[in-house]
Amino acid sequence: MKHFEIERLLRAFGRKAHEHTMDAYLEFVREYDAGQVRKAVEHAINKAEKMPPPAELRKFCAIGALPDKAKCDHCKDNGFVLVGAGEEYDQHGFRVIAFDHPILCKCGAAAPPPENGKSWVQHEAMRLWHLARLLAKEVGRRAAGSELTPDFRTWRQVWWIDKEIPEWVEEAKKLGGLVALVRFSELIAKEDPNDCAETPFRVCQRLIPISKSENLSKNMGIFKSVVG
Repeated sequence: MKHFEIERLLRAFGRKAHEHTMDAYLEFVREYDAGQVRKAVEHAINKAEKMPPPAELRKFCAIGALPDKAKCDHCKDNGFVLVGAGEEYDQHGFRVIAFDHPILCKCGAAAPPPENGKSWVQHEAMRLWHLARLLAKEVGRRAAGSELTPDFRTWRQVWWIDKEIPEWVEEAKKLGGLVALVRFSELIAKEDPNDCAETPFRVCQRLIPISKSENLSKNMGIFKSVVG
């Protein structure tokens, strides 16, 4: 159901439902139910002047999309939600970092101390964890079917584990955001699958600077065309 709603959003703004785009939006709304996502999409289609980025769509979900609604659909006025929303693994089988830890809801309701004894999660950390998981998926998809990893699941079991996850987060910090990730996904499609299977971090360290510099160059070109 969420998948359908994201496709509807993309179609409404004339965008194609590429796999990496779908994954990015689904990742940012994975902690909301299908009804909340539907309301947020309807709000975006009816009110937004341009395509909302994933973080903005998540904000629409968090406030119930309707400004005059008193109760927050996301946290039920508790002031916080738990990371993963009860799902320890995402739709591709990747374990969610900091599963079941509390994070303050953006609705601003007063939040009591977490009852499960787990530490609070900051929104910026959550953003990086989302990005790290999306980055790992891009590398894993390219590695799938190589001589070393016959499928995506095998690669995930080797590289998305406790020992390796901090390195993915570090690479996500270098990448910066979703725009650079889109360019990264284009670049990695030309990489040797065996390299992605055997030395994924080395591949990231080589491609991430290119992804960021090409994106920066494109943005500067747009800026120059605007200012003359």
